[in-house]
Amino acid sequence: MDESSESLAGRVTFIDMAGFHIGELPCDEIDQSWGRLWTVGSLPRAFLQTNAHLSYRRRMDYLRALAERDLHEPAETKRTSDQLRQLLLIIIAHPQWQAWNHSSVADVLGITSKTVHRHMELLKAAFIIREMPPYQADVSKPPRKAPRYYYRDTGLLHALLGLKDFASVMSHPALGASWEGFCIEQIIRLFELDETRCGDRFAENTTGGRDGGGFGE
Repeated sequence: MDESSESLAGRVTFIDMAGFHIGELPCDEIDQSWGRLWTVGSLPRAFLQTNAHLSYRRRMDYLRALAERDLHEPAETKRTSDQLRQLLLIIIAHPQWQAWNHSSVADVLGITSKTVHRHMELLKAAFIIREMPPYQADVSKPPRKAPRYYYRDTGLLHALLGLKDFASVMSHPALGASWEGFCIEQIIRLFELDETRCGDRFAENTTGGRDGGGFGE
């Protein structure tokens, strides 16, 4: 495309490449492999690595390369260091199931909300996170304008939370939020849904303080 002197509009097809989804696992292995897909994620080298520690290291190396190389130039700002970008990745992991606020995160990092927004857009474009816009089915309630962000690959989420195996995921407070994000991603990809029309109906607010939904809901 860069070398072409004329427009390729209408003559090129774009394919968004991602890791495995549950429909791409062998049918006779789904019962045994879905937990691994959820735990270590869908990046091929992480999923196929049988050693839990090495799988964890591969995911952390991937995230470090993302912060220090892939996002370094596109960020177009000298106010964010590689360390700040890595910290942003960690911050996104912790409030995954909660409404997001650019200003609050900017205050923590000591940068502007505009810079945070710029980095979030880059992470969305790189297929690292998924933005779920607000969905308000009950018009009698005040509209909730803040979106939620989910790591599209739960293996990256778990790596940032220091979770290396299935048992550690099952005992972590982020269990419900992780499962919620995993189910959202698998449903959208398995049924090839139009991502632009997938609002927050997948993650409506629960009542009674059960933020992040419940496991298996």
